Amino acid sequence: MRLIVFLLISGIFPLSLFSQSWVESFYSPSDKKSSKNFYEIQKEFNEYWKEYELDRGYYYVNGEKRKAGGWKQFKRWEWFWETRIDRKTGSFPNINMLEKHRNFYINVKSKSDESNWVEMGPNSSDGGYAGIGRLNCVAFHPTDPNTFFVGAPSGGLWKTTNGGQSWEVLTDTLPVIGVSEVIVPNDYDTSKTLYIATGDRDAGDNYSIGVLKSTDDGITWEQTGLSFNVSDGARITRLLIHPTEQNILYASTNGGIYKSVDGAQNWDKISLTAAFFDIEYKYNCEDTVLFAATADYWDESKIYKTKDAGTTWDEVFAFPNMVYRVELDVARSDSSVVYALASTRAGGMDGIYKSTDSGNSFTKVSNCETAC
Repeated sequence: MRLIVFLLISGIFPLSLFSQSWVESFYSPSDKKSSKNFYEIQKEFNEYWKEYELDRGYYYVNGEKRKAGGWKQFKRWEWFWETRIDRKTGSFPNINMLEKHRNFYINVKSKSDESNWVEMGPNSSDGGYAGIGRLNCVAFHPTDPNTFFVGAPSGGLWKTTNGGQSWEVLTDTLPVIGVSEVIVPNDYDTSKTLYIATGDRDAGDNYSIGVLKSTDDGITWEQTGLSFNVSDGARITRLLIHPTEQNILYASTNGGIYKSVDGAQNWDKISLTAAFFDIEYKYNCEDTVLFAATADYWDESKIYKTKDAGTTWDEVFAFPNMVYRVELDVARSDSSVVYALASTRAGGMDGIYKSTDSGNSFTKVSNCETAC
């Protein structure tokens, strides 16, 4: 299932690892969007942890070593943004990155196209991490199993045509972007169309500039009707395309669900304003039935269902308050069976929930106390 593939690639937990009390001071509960600059955020984080006398992300209570939740993720975020802000004011970029970079690329000509580049590494890690990078998504050619695409949090979109033996980057003409999702339509062989959701949905290393579309197999990219500025703090968490009607797409974002019926040229918001983290079709009912899950740090994360392709949504399940991020999947063998994988606000695993009545009700079937 796609859910399991996603877990193998990136894990379910990165967004939920920040200390709850510090996050609540960082965001305004009314709009859940920070208006503070880099230096203000940095100062508040350091002041919050000051009394704990942290040592590389750990502290001690009565001689017991404890992990400072969110310290590593914040340091990653801090490292990324400290070279990209206004050094005097600490403000974040407020520009249309794609348009600015496109104009630069068109107007500046290279003196030579014959430069040879050699990979210098690193290709291994001496630290305690399991790898030297992270991927957000993978998508396969509709008929050729040796051709597939992967999206990286800051490294763009990559393609292989030989089962992963060699790779070609498809986004070198774009600014440094993250890719949270890639869509390869069923008519890819003839249309050469690709869609990518920009940004890093999992750890927030890059905010989204919207959905980009290519009609020449990734040689060039165009902004679609769903676009953001970096300063919007937007995340696109899932892209979904209709299996037969290739012009119909859905995007779940941290500001709601959007739908396009004209190949991503125009988009309409079709849900309430909430942080949605997943959206899935009910198989064999793609024209009408979809499921969507929110990720709410301050309140209950919920599952919603629509029977009219997104015109109206019904809340079908509310998780316990400790649940934050939720991933959904629908069984291919029986579309009345829906699974929900839930993580906690503290970054741990809450459990697996299952519906056997087409998503109308859910029951917790695993606490993952040992195996997970």
